[in-house]
Amino acid sequence: MDSRPNHLIRLVCIAAAFTTIAIVPSCTVEDIPFVPDNRDPPRKPVLKWTTLTSTRSLRSVWGYCDSRAYAVGDEGMAFYSDGGEWIPIHTGTDADLADIWGDSSGVLFAVGTSGTILEYDGAWSIHATEVSADLNSVWGFSSSDVYVAGKSGTILHYDGESWVSMDSGIPIDLNDIWGRSGSDIYAAGTGTTFLHFNGVKWTRMPWPPYVGYTPTYYSVRNDSNGRVYLAGGMIDGEGTLYILSGDTWRFHNDIPTGTIRDLFADTNGRIYAAGDGGAIYTITSTRLTLLRSDPHVSLEGVWACGNKIRAVGSPGMILRFNGSVWIEEAGFTNASLYSIFGAGKHVFAAGERGTLLHYDRETWELDESSASLDLFGVWGDRNYWMLAAGMAGKTLIFDGTGWVDLGTPPIDNLHGIWGFSQADIWGVGSYGRVYHFDGTAWSLDEDICREWLLGVWGPEPGDVFTVGRDGGIFRLVSGFWTIMASGIDFRLNDVWGSTAEDVFAVGKYGTILHYNGSGWTSMDTPTEETLHGIWGFAADDVIAVGEYGTALRYDGDSWILEDCGTSEHLHAVWGSFNLDIFAAGASGTVIHYGPVEE
Repeated sequence: MDSRPNHLIRLVCIAAAFTTIAIVPSCTVEDIPFVPDNRDPPRKPVLKWTTLTSTRSLRSVWGYCDSRAYAVGDEGMAFYSDGGEWIPIHTGTDADLADIWGDSSGVLFAVGTSGTILEYDGAWSIHATEVSADLNSVWGFSSSDVYVAGKSGTILHYDGESWVSMDSGIPIDLNDIWGRSGSDIYAAGTGTTFLHFNGVKWTRMPWPPYVGYTPTYYSVRNDSNGRVYLAGGMIDGEGTLYILSGDTWRFHNDIPTGTIRDLFADTNGRIYAAGDGGAIYTITSTRLTLLRSDPHVSLEGVWACGNKIRAVGSPGMILRFNGSVWIEEAGFTNASLYSIFGAGKHVFAAGERGTLLHYDRETWELDESSASLDLFGVWGDRNYWMLAAGMAGKTLIFDGTGWVDLGTPPIDNLHGIWGFSQADIWGVGSYGRVYHFDGTAWSLDEDICREWLLGVWGPEPGDVFTVGRDGGIFRLVSGFWTIMASGIDFRLNDVWGSTAEDVFAVGKYGTILHYNGSGWTSMDTPTEETLHGIWGFAADDVIAVGEYGTALRYDGDSWILEDCGTSEHLHAVWGSFNLDIFAAGASGTVIHYGPVEE
């Protein structure tokens, strides 16, 4: 068990400074001018929760063949790269930005929610319009000939002076706009919507044939042979891709596995596509070639020039192809995180689809692993050694350099793990089974009940508590598992204690139970949200987290609701000491409690 101190020992050193004053006989006190000290007093760090990982998505990317690139996304995010590090650019708005386009001179336009239109010419400026609809797409031929499309059939044209609304003839949402010339422009949208502008008016074109669910179109482009490509997806997540040659539509020979969110045609007319499952494709009239995929991310935008390819997506993902390999220049994961644990300055989180994250107190990295099954638990010792486990007993060990896959032993799902050493780790799982890891392999310790066991913790070797889905609480003492009376019959998710006589368990309806060495009692809490994780540092310093960003702090007398700055479900919490606490949850969310300079 981690034996860190329960409080901070603060050493305050006070130094007295002495100044020698020379008294000049010809000078009086009145002659000495008063010089005010205008320096700001030093600011004390503020203790608060902050978000370490961003769940915001990048929605679109635009670039130039000389390696300049720009990306925009949620909450007014904008970034610039000249081929190296991505630098944030202040946009002056917190609107979600959906698309970006630039002309050959380097003037850029970006559009977003609530009618937001931005122009970039060395700095971002906001264009005033009378439109309040969300804008989804921007395309143009020069900085004085720009088209925008959005919700409820909104189409705007900019002539370099002002924005003018165009009559699309429909009230349906438009997701993309693109053209070959001022008299040959297309717009695509929801429910098979496909429009064409001939320089005079917009008309609705016959839509492509489809089978099953009605598709939604997200992007339209043409290749060097004049063929028009229309891409999107069905409500069931299957991708759609059509080709228009002359007046004839046809299905593409290959069907993308997931929704395509964006198409791009490079200067040579080659078509690239990006979409769900982190997929990036090249497209010809007869073949769809998958360049890469990643189930942990979704890609929203793609841009290319020759063998230079960039793609962006969620959450905060930026990819670059340098002609030979793909490089993750930024980004994270949108996978749910179910467990978090640390060793020294290193923190690890495990979660959905085999996701493993590593934080070295500077940056979060998505660790490579062979796991594709959900990982529900991670535990480690002070020697920078970690074990993660989950569905079907999938187990991986971090040896300081990388994750080693131990395979999927013939055991049940492991929903929680806790250890005392590398050769003394306990795992609990489905059907009331408890397993023990001896440093080499898992073995069944005992089948103690019929309910699923979800959380496990122990104060010392040979003394272990576990909780389950039907309110069960069990304890290992002197080599035997015994049932403890919890007083409830609903789900308990996690357990932690400061000692064997001071143990807490959390679960549904904001439930927190406390064990004082003789029995379990229910505690008053200020929430009814399900609580998933608990951790602490002393009997009067405990943290519990749960759904909708719920965070509670126990001071020895009562549980207090804290504002942790997120509404995402939080599944796990861990800390090295009470001013260094991490919580992890849905959509790749990781938050931290500690001192923050303001």
